[in-house]
Amino acid sequence: GEQALSIGADTFQFFTRNPRGGSVKPFDRQDADALNAFLAEHRFAPILAHAPYTLNACAADASIREFAVRTMRDEVTTPILLETMAGKGSEIGRSFEELRQIIDTARDGDKLGVCLDTCHVYDAGYDVVGQLDDVLCEFDRVLGLARLKAIHLNDSKNPMGSHKDRHERIGKGSLGTEAIAAIINHPALQGLSFY
Repeated sequence: GEQALSIGADTFQFFTRNPRGGSVKPFDRQDADALNAFLAEHRFAPILAHAPYTLNACAADASIREFAVRTMRDEVTTPILLETMAGKGSEIGRSFEELRQIIDTARDGDKLGVCLDTCHVYDAGYDVVGQLDDVLCEFDRVLGLARLKAIHLNDSKNPMGSHKDRHERIGKGSLGTEAIAAIINHPALQGLSFY
């Protein structure tokens, strides 16, 4: 929180454990209370907990699926957001339709939201640089904009449709400063937290 405040941010995301997996620290009520007081004092927007990168409930390997279930049982006390994916390898969630399928088949899927990663959707083939309005209309048609809860604002090292998922410093990649500014200022995205 202090680091976010020092750069003028009013939100941040964090990992509840090592992003590559491992065990989670025991819950500390005093730490949680201190954080909540800090967030309230400085009028922070909602913060975001990011699941470990290794969490994959759809993995072919049973041990990886079991890790995902254990992790979610350990940590899930808040709404779950599905993140848009770039489509590298065998991952799912690279299209709005795949996210819709996950939501439709999940128990209590109506409680799931979406975090749109600008690098991922661009690498997946959605033209957020030249056709942002069309992309958001497609998102609304397939998933509903009300389900969009957060934006991961990232530039990409690769061209649209590359399926690579390689982030670049904002404004230095293939999305570029003008497209990033258009995303930040788009009327349909106002009121969302950008991470």
